[in-house]
Order: sequence, then structure tokens, then C-alpha cells
Amino acid sequence: MSVTKLFPSNHRRLNFLWISLLLSGSGILPLRAQVVPSQANIDAQAQRRLQADAQESIRRRRIEENIRRLVPALDPSNLTTPEGPALTRQALAALSDLLSDGIVPRDSIQRAIKKSPLETSATQKTSAYLLECWGSVSGQITSDDLEPLRKGLEPKTPLNLPIFRP
Repeated sequence: MSVTKLFPSNHRRLNFLWISLLLSGSGILPLRAQVVPSQANIDAQAQRRLQADAQESIRRRRIEENIRRLVPALDPSNLTTPEGPALTRQALAALSDLLSDGIVPRDSIQRAIKKSPLETSATQKTSAYLLECWGSVSGQITSDDLEPLRKGLEPKTPLNLPIFRP
């Protein structure tokens, strides 16, 4: 007499074990080890969120820095000094950088006006001047021109900016 005939419950257990082993080997029955990949997915998602947050923070910091670079060019007394053309070139570089971050020049200048200690009425002529300069040279500025412009220097191809008249 076989063992399974003597103990019918053992027969069911053996069948269950064989079926479980076959199904788990074929991937039909989930194994406990598959919990780890889902935890890894959660960790990867969290890592991607952290990276996206860090990139957004860097972008915001870059925007604020470029807005601060625009503020001195909004003061009419700064643009009438011998450093005026250099400030204008730096402002144009800042406008270009802000545009690459998705902020159009008009909005960039409005943000800079809010940061400026000057009254809005005092910045009307300078903001119009900067927008005029941007309109006349924006198509000429290349990525090679940006570094000298950030320093306030004339790029290899001169921009021929108009002179600010208060």
C-alpha cells in the first residue's frame, strides 16, 4: 500500500506543492521576491522626483540671478555713464538667458522692475530702451556671443546698439 492511500491528506499536500512549484517556475504564481522590484520602482520614482525638484530649484535660482542682472540697466543714471553700454550688453545677455528659460523679455523686464528700488515711472524709458535693443539685436546674438555679453564686452560681431537718451 502506498503512503498516499494511507494518508489522503498527504496526497493533496504533495499535489499542491507540485502544482505550486510548477506555477511559480513558469511565472504564473507571483513569488515573494517580486516585492523587491516594486520597492525599487518606488525608490526610482522618488529619485526622479528629487532630481526634477533639484533641476527646478536650479532653474529658479538661475532666473533670479538673471533678473538681478537686469536691475542695474533699468536705472537711467547708470545707462548715461561710460559703463552704460556694458550694462546694456549684460542686460541683453540676461534677457537671452531668461528667454532660454522660457521667460519672454517683456516679462523679464517687468520682474526686474518689481525688484528694482526705483519707481515704475523712472524705469519706463530704460525698459523701452532695453526692449528696443533686444528687438534690434536678438536675431544676431549667438551662443558664442553670450559669454562676452555677460561680461559686458562687445562680441566678435559688433551689435551696434543705439545710445540711451534719457
